[in-house]
Amino acid sequence: LAKERDQRYDGAGSLADDISRYLNNEVVLARPPSTGYRLKKSIRKNKGPFLFGMTFVFVLLVGLALISQLYLQTKKAHQQAQKALDQQLRAGIALLLKSEDHEDFNDAFQFLTSAPEHVERLAVEEIKDLSELDEDCTPEAQIAANRLANTAMLLFRLGQPEFVWPLLKNKPHPQTCTMIVNGLADRKGRPQPLVSRLQAEQNPGIQQALLLCLGTFPRDSVEPDPVAREQFIGHVLSIYENHKNGGVHSAARWLLQQWDKRNELKKIDEQLQTQPKSGGAEWFVNGQSQTFVVLGPGEFLMGSPNTESKLLPEEKQHSRTIKHRFALCTTEVTRQQWERFARSQDSSDGGDFPIRGVNWQQAVEYCNWLSKQDGISKDQWCYKPNAEGEYSEGTQVKEGFRQLAGYRLPTEEEWEYACRAGTETRFHFGDSELLLEKYARFEADSSSRVSTAPIASFQPNPWGLFDMHGNVMEWCTDAYEEEDITLEKGQQIDPSEVFLRVLRGGGFSATPPNCRAAKRWKLPASLKNQSVGFRVCVTISTPESHGIRLVNQLDW
Repeated sequence: LAKERDQRYDGAGSLADDISRYLNNEVVLARPPSTGYRLKKSIRKNKGPFLFGMTFVFVLLVGLALISQLYLQTKKAHQQAQKALDQQLRAGIALLLKSEDHEDFNDAFQFLTSAPEHVERLAVEEIKDLSELDEDCTPEAQIAANRLANTAMLLFRLGQPEFVWPLLKNKPHPQTCTMIVNGLADRKGRPQPLVSRLQAEQNPGIQQALLLCLGTFPRDSVEPDPVAREQFIGHVLSIYENHKNGGVHSAARWLLQQWDKRNELKKIDEQLQTQPKSGGAEWFVNGQSQTFVVLGPGEFLMGSPNTESKLLPEEKQHSRTIKHRFALCTTEVTRQQWERFARSQDSSDGGDFPIRGVNWQQAVEYCNWLSKQDGISKDQWCYKPNAEGEYSEGTQVKEGFRQLAGYRLPTEEEWEYACRAGTETRFHFGDSELLLEKYARFEADSSSRVSTAPIASFQPNPWGLFDMHGNVMEWCTDAYEEEDITLEKGQQIDPSEVFLRVLRGGGFSATPPNCRAAKRWKLPASLKNQSVGFRVCVTISTPESHGIRLVNQLDW
């Protein structure tokens, strides 16, 4: 019916063909071949295969939907299980981090070994957060220090010791380092990484901490092989003899004493008596086999902060500056050393125990005798006997004694400066009294109130000084001035029986609060007290003094 000829059938045959196509569900020519029309015709022509295909697609889609739902459910269940595991691990880590007892730590660690990789990840997060905390003397800071130490020891046991080494450096607040040094063996850390690190480490503070930490392990556990063990002991003996740093030297001594190498130490000390140290050594051994560490000028806070418990009025904190170099004996004067001076024939045991029951006047007489033994001229001695030539009532401190070359008792400020060793805490090892037993003989640690320990039985402070917080109280040169802690006066006051002299350091009968670095004691100069001893000091006025070349102590 179309008006245009080319749009009409050209004959009955064409119409018949189109009808035939229609009957066969094919596309006819009498209408536009749209996509929808073609699809419709194709479906009608292939109805069976199409229905089969649609059924297959439907089943496929339903299957995919079920699989997706199952996947999502499984993923959710996995996430919930992971979250539950994470919560359990965090709870386990929390218990481990706050543990103060090594058994609690080890029990928590056993629980955490079920997922070591997850524990390691959480511990690394924890150590990063704790490392950013500011150090101070608050209880919160002490808790953070304990958590940081436990976290580091956890990572050490998980085979990640690199997180421990930076925490062993000397710092004003050393409690984290102290806990690691004294806790790693009890918390079942392996000593072999410490041995390897010691042989590669260059920082003296870390070297000292590694030596002290190794001293808490049984000797055979450090190097089970006898040959390797002897080689390592030889290495430590070499450190003791040759290392320039006084703190490292004393740490090596303490370690070797724990491993029953006192005879070897004695032989080295005998050699060092006749071979003065040189080449930058910060320590030396005098003719009486006494070891001294050389301390350089420096500024420090003397006394106690207002926040410190058991604070006394005369301990008011203030800044002090040491302007001179001096050397302080690493140990208190022993009975054996005292017997040489007193010409005693006493051969009783206890030569390595500190002498006690010595009054101030006897102590300064010993200092003058020691100066004489070293060939120091009499005009350089620091103390002057009374008019009768006796060291009793009337004994005086020479004017300008700090500039003289003779041996003497330390001043109060020198003693506290040396005791603190660059730290700002109650004790040179931190604020916690729980750690005091590792560094001092005091009342709670003694079998009785009349018991001292051999010198150097406990760990030294960062500058290599032993027994600064215990064993015996120690005489200082100074007069006791309650109202003038700056101690700029009082040295030339006419002495008398009631004249008081300063003592420092906790004794074997002192309670922990009385062993603090800032604690002051006072006694009449003539009084002999069985809790009192002393250590000696000497001013280092020139680089040639005592055969050593000086290095600033605070540089390390």
